[in-house]
Amino acid sequence: VTPSSPPVSYVRLNSTSNILIDDERLRDYLHRLFDICYQINGMYFAHDTDLYYLKLNDNNYLLTTYLQKILFENFNTLPSFRLRIVLRHFCRLFVENYSSSINTDKEIIDELFLKFLNAFLPYIQQRLTTMWNNLLTTTMNYQQGQCSDEVIEECVCVLITRDFIDIIRYFIFKTISGQTNSSSINMNKKKNKINLARNNSESMCEETNGDLDQIDEWDEQTTYNNISNKLLNNSHEKLDYSDLFMYMMKMARQNSSLALHLFSNIIRILFECLTFPDAYCINRFLPIILPITKFYTDVIDKQVNISSLIDIKFLFQCLLKSLDTHNENESVNTNLISLIGHIYELWHNQYGQQLDSVLHETIPQINVELLNTYKARLLTNNDMNNNNNNTKKTPQQPITERERRDTFKNLLNPILLSPMSSRTRALNSTNPFNI
Repeated sequence: VTPSSPPVSYVRLNSTSNILIDDERLRDYLHRLFDICYQINGMYFAHDTDLYYLKLNDNNYLLTTYLQKILFENFNTLPSFRLRIVLRHFCRLFVENYSSSINTDKEIIDELFLKFLNAFLPYIQQRLTTMWNNLLTTTMNYQQGQCSDEVIEECVCVLITRDFIDIIRYFIFKTISGQTNSSSINMNKKKNKINLARNNSESMCEETNGDLDQIDEWDEQTTYNNISNKLLNNSHEKLDYSDLFMYMMKMARQNSSLALHLFSNIIRILFECLTFPDAYCINRFLPIILPITKFYTDVIDKQVNISSLIDIKFLFQCLLKSLDTHNENESVNTNLISLIGHIYELWHNQYGQQLDSVLHETIPQINVELLNTYKARLLTNNDMNNNNNNTKKTPQQPITERERRDTFKNLLNPILLSPMSSRTRALNSTNPFNI
């Protein structure tokens, strides 16, 4: 009986009490058993990383068999509230605790894990996009004191989104453990985390991240939990990327098809998640999206057929849509406008026509004169910097952060001043963002 099968068509008779156990209770029991199995599996991978390298026979790794036969065959059958349990208690631990080994199978296992991520991340992203779109196109008529199905669905959607975002960050960055003042506190936190994983109760409308999750401890240590302009100001601060992420970038530079497609999926997910109404997406992704996009741009600029990897126009549409979605949050707007300016500056040489097309389609009344003046400034800077590099002269002063932000704030004012919220806009037939 699979987790999503219809109730079995029989009734069991309890031999001791002669109480009939109906199909629904049996089905609930099987579901609960299924969820506990995922929690146990997550704990196994967390405490014995050799499982990632275990072979069933000469040509068959446990990693391949497990992911294909156990995980993905069940994903499509999971309703959203149970998908959240699998993400939180298995997938987070599974990605968090993966580390490249020094044995001879290192590159084989790294590639297998990249294949898993290349299938897993786009699948969850697609489900989340569908869930958010359904929520935004549903009229919410809440009654006071009543927890409707729509409210519960939105709670589940938010929780899945946050777990998914943390999984992506576990893949991109190294997590720094043991940074608290006392080693005994660390041990207690680990024990609490294990106990939390063993806890069979699951609240649908409460988030239990708290202080127990390593990613949150890491955020507090590195101050990435607050939106900051540091990484939007061409800062050269070094980010501690994970070994697996660095391996993916290395293979992408060597034209590995798998690495290029996974890197493209990561970029698309980062941009698209900014459009989700949950501010958690902005808090987690906004500070890191520019440096990672610069890495990606450097890789794809050497590719012949870029359109087969990524849709630049779609990514820029996501940025403008995110500004519309969060336009009531002034601090978020400031950083989003700065990011839009940096991305435009990064891409305008290669993809300027696509970027301008998005701006004109989204904002028909855009200040064309201001946009052309800014483009001329970018072109002049590039030409002078190239000439200075050839003649070894002092390079031209780059556009300042204030100048960039003020320019794009004026260009994007029609979005900022729009009286329509993103939820109201979703109910209309027209969508200026074409997403």
